[in-house]
Amino acid sequence: MHQPGKWWVGLIPLAIVWIACAIATTKRFEENAGAAALAAVVALGPDILDNPGVTVSGRDATFTGQTFDTPDTTLRAAAEGATGVRLVHVATVPTPTAKPYTIAFLRDGGDVVLSGNVPSPSERAELLAAATKSAAPSPVIDKLVYATGAPLGFKLMAMSGIEQTAALTSGRMSLSDNGFSIPGLAATTLSYEAALSAAQKFPAGFTLTKADILPPLKQPYAWSAQKNADGISLGGDAPTLESRAASATAAAALFAGAAVKNNLGIARGAPAGDFGAMTGLALGALTRLTSGTAILTDG
Repeated sequence: MHQPGKWWVGLIPLAIVWIACAIATTKRFEENAGAAALAAVVALGPDILDNPGVTVSGRDATFTGQTFDTPDTTLRAAAEGATGVRLVHVATVPTPTAKPYTIAFLRDGGDVVLSGNVPSPSERAELLAAATKSAAPSPVIDKLVYATGAPLGFKLMAMSGIEQTAALTSGRMSLSDNGFSIPGLAATTLSYEAALSAAQKFPAGFTLTKADILPPLKQPYAWSAQKNADGISLGGDAPTLESRAASATAAAALFAGAAVKNNLGIARGAPAGDFGAMTGLALGALTRLTSGTAILTDG
């Protein structure tokens, strides 16, 4: 039946449709404006904002995340140029300061962990790349935490320490402010010597607090000296760099004029007692021979 007096009833569904469209349009507008504002800030570089987030209400954008000494004006300037954004509010959290400032790289069997402090996302990426290369093929567990307060030369020293662990089968490189430490176990004599040498080289301003690097373990433990017409040849292992050099010095003194080839490695597992006295006795016995070999095995 025709009821011209109730024409307004038809406005109700139209109003509902209009409101729904307006809400959908507003939501889509806010999403587009938020994406544009976030992209503008991210484009500033990786060291501007960590875990960036943005919410938009109307045309007003609010940023969240962790900043790295970035002025609020920098964020506002970048985001206010984005399409659809009118005002920018900054609700970010500054990066805390760490004291002492530490970083550690641990290799222990199958576990490889990079932990401690790092000043920025870009330096984090570089340190993780170095750690991954040193630990290959084992994966690296990243436990780094952002913090300010890194000493001058921090990244260079940390990179050097991580690279040094590549010569170790297990070990732990660590920095605490300007103090550097690297205890660990070397797989071979060459890696042991390389690790000891590298532990003495670091940027100015840093000090070595600990370099307790152990040579490989040998069982049975052998030392030998062979005398022939060409001279004296030393083989097997010695417990320290000093004892290896002492064997060569003793051989040169006992066999004056003879060429001494020092092929001794460095290893743990030497028999108890005075190693120098035992090897000296063996070299002394060779002086009574025109040619021959003296061998010490364990005790």
